[in-house]
Amino acid sequence: METFLQILACIAIGYFLGVIHPSYIIAKVKNRDIKHEGTQNYGTSNTFMLIGKGWGCLVGAIDIGKGALATLIPMWIFKDVSYLPYISGSMAVIGHIFPFYMHFDGGKGFAAYIGMMMAICWWFGLIILVVMVALTFIINYMITSTMTVIVSFPIFVAAYFHEWIGFGVALFTTCIIIYKHIPNFIKIKNGTEPKVRDMFSKKKLVLDKKELEE
Repeated sequence: METFLQILACIAIGYFLGVIHPSYIIAKVKNRDIKHEGTQNYGTSNTFMLIGKGWGCLVGAIDIGKGALATLIPMWIFKDVSYLPYISGSMAVIGHIFPFYMHFDGGKGFAAYIGMMMAICWWFGLIILVVMVALTFIINYMITSTMTVIVSFPIFVAAYFHEWIGFGVALFTTCIIIYKHIPNFIKIKNGTEPKVRDMFSKKKLVLDKKELEE
């Protein structure tokens, strides 16, 4: 019973940290509907592209931070159950993707996933982040790095920690993020997916109405 209550507590902690959506708040303040502009997503990259680099970095830091905090809290208060941080961290990702006050239609959860990963193992997180950045700029699509991170982390959890419940939870979360990125794969196929280097150029990325409808 005690472990069950701890699991419920981790689900609640993770989810309610995850639903904190800085991109949604900033978009409201700036009077921008970023859910229907750019990549049509509440998250770091779309905020970066549509509202500004500084705001995008702030959104990324907060989203990563909430994933990390959700993962660390069980490590501090429920030290005897090794898989609880994975549950809480994954629920932060779920909360980001399915926030109750946004009709369960939020972002794609990648930044929160990075936070969970960094909290579980900081050195693995740093290695993957270096690989992620390199792949992003070489291939010029953010989805490349996203897939690298979310696929490699469950494998690492199983191979290095032998934490099988944690592996299952991380794998489940990975599958949800992959599902949320299906539209990005379609846009890459159609040539309408925004490219990363364009975000750093002085030219503004403009998508026509046809691209937004796809």
